[in-house]
Amino acid sequence: MWMSFFAAMMIACLVLYIPGIAFLSSAGMKNSYSVFLAPLSSIFTISVLGEIFAFTHQHVSLPFLWISAILVSLVAGFIFSGISKKEVEFPDIHPGVCLLYVLAGMVTLFAVYITSVDSPEQFCQGVDMVHHINTIQAMQDSSIYSSLAQSMYMSSQDGIINPWTSGGFYPSAYHICVAFVATMADVSNAVAINAFNAVLCAIAYPLTMLAFMGYCFEDKKYLLAGGALFVCALPSFPWDYIVYGPLYPNLMGFSITMLEAVVFMKCFEKDLSKADRGFSIALFVIGGISLAFTHPSSIFYLAIFLMPYCLVLIDRYAFNDKDKSTQLKYKKRAKIGLLSVWVLFFIGLGLVLFAMSTYRSPAVALMPDVTPKPLRSQGNAVINLMGAVGGMLMLLTMLIFPVTGENPHYTAVFAILGAIMALCIAVLFWQIKEPALVAQREQIDAAAGVSDDDEELTAEGGKMPKPMFRSLIFILMSVFFWFFGYNAVTSAFSRYAEQELQGNFALVLMVCTVAAIVSYMPVGLIAQRIGRKRTILVGILFLGSSFFAGIFFHRVTPMLYFFFALAGVGWAFINVNSYPMVVELSKGSDVGKYTGYYYTVSMTAQIFTPILSNILMEHIGYRTLFPYAAFFVMASFVTMLFVRHGDAKPIAKKGLEALDVDD
Repeated sequence: MWMSFFAAMMIACLVLYIPGIAFLSSAGMKNSYSVFLAPLSSIFTISVLGEIFAFTHQHVSLPFLWISAILVSLVAGFIFSGISKKEVEFPDIHPGVCLLYVLAGMVTLFAVYITSVDSPEQFCQGVDMVHHINTIQAMQDSSIYSSLAQSMYMSSQDGIINPWTSGGFYPSAYHICVAFVATMADVSNAVAINAFNAVLCAIAYPLTMLAFMGYCFEDKKYLLAGGALFVCALPSFPWDYIVYGPLYPNLMGFSITMLEAVVFMKCFEKDLSKADRGFSIALFVIGGISLAFTHPSSIFYLAIFLMPYCLVLIDRYAFNDKDKSTQLKYKKRAKIGLLSVWVLFFIGLGLVLFAMSTYRSPAVALMPDVTPKPLRSQGNAVINLMGAVGGMLMLLTMLIFPVTGENPHYTAVFAILGAIMALCIAVLFWQIKEPALVAQREQIDAAAGVSDDDEELTAEGGKMPKPMFRSLIFILMSVFFWFFGYNAVTSAFSRYAEQELQGNFALVLMVCTVAAIVSYMPVGLIAQRIGRKRTILVGILFLGSSFFAGIFFHRVTPMLYFFFALAGVGWAFINVNSYPMVVELSKGSDVGKYTGYYYTVSMTAQIFTPILSNILMEHIGYRTLFPYAAFFVMASFVTMLFVRHGDAKPIAKKGLEALDVDD
């Protein structure tokens, strides 16, 4: 099997490099760059010919498509060579350095990739594999190789399954190349995918980076040689693109993007002949089309990367026909304009990410601002309930307008959910008059015998008294621990169930979620009667005992559903009351700050617990999940015992009457 894998790797090299080498060599490029830059031309020729054959309804075999690409490349190269009559000049890289980069790539491939699978037909992760494999198979069955009308149902037989066999645009250069490898090597699509990915990671990407560094640092031989040790050393790229997603077209696009950067810099090289500059511009256009067929996001990445270099080009070429003062003025304006676009992009991106990360805290903090203190648990229950309603609206929208399959409805889903959010914001600004509601809430609190200006909240110097500060720390520790336990189970349960349970485990988490949603409102009323701390302690016992019981289940049974329902109820007991306990320790003006404390701690736990629990499951066993979760949940029980503040104060009879006020 592995011999077939390595044979498929050799064929992957042929499809990725031979048409391009044929074009560049016949055009007059005789050194190593005829190999480095070959993927740009190969992908362009194969993809464009695929579109031409699809448009003219010519069903050709993959070998015929490849041979046609080679012949067209040779003819185009000889035509340019006849026009230029001069060798295209690029830096010459010593073959030993090229071999060093490929060797480093192959060693890393073996250590990181090949050793992680038991056979060349296995995948590190199966997400999105249905689309890739079906698209490749559809191309083999239909002999249609198009990115503009890409579909998983392209053959005449597929019409029985899906009458709408015509598709839309999806960058499919990757799928065409893999289909060629599978056909020529006579291997399964799974082996062909792994073999082609291996070539991208171990050969194409290292040679691409060598081409870029060789062009930028032509005379620094030791730097070029040392670069081989670092190109393949980054886990985020290319290796994460294999196991996360898998983002295979992105992997192919990003593996060759820097070749386009080399050609772009060549276009603006000083003292370049018109023929060479014309060839470089033509090759840049060819490369841009290749990246579009591979994955359009590669073009966006290239534009962001080249923006600073464009500032240098302004100094070198722009407005040189003007007098010196005019040159300086125009160049300054051009630089400011270009730099503004670049900076505004990152500012805009930063603002979007910042807004996404911060809008929740102020929105949630609005609840305690306008809700009387004794009723904040019920208010938080409403927040959780409305969050569940929002999630159901999202699922309903995606059910009506699916975002998977042949024609995903991203625009419709975005428009509908965006309109719902805009409507909610409009209602918020229309109905919620915060200053008036805060004043009303303060009157109700004062009538009930509680106030933000309670002397307990302030020690000398305006600081929080030490006993209250200790309670705050222990509450936040408890929040950290129970999120550490609960999210470990919710994030890893599907994989745990595949390994350890038998039966319809898909409904288990749904039972937990539904039980939590049903419990939100009653829990708020329970907390008003017995107190928030006691309610949370009961919830911790429910949740911890449920996770402890999960240790003993080896298949899905009615009792497992019961314990997960109990876990959902326990989570509602905890989640509804924990946030109000934190903000109970704040003054009215500090509610937002304490809300930030709560979400910082809870989200930190949600970030790190999947990492730690996955390490334990991978290196010790999947059976560690429930002991791990039960331990951290019960640790929160211990820390909650030390909490002495933050509970709702009893409401006096006068306060109950005061709650019934006119609007």
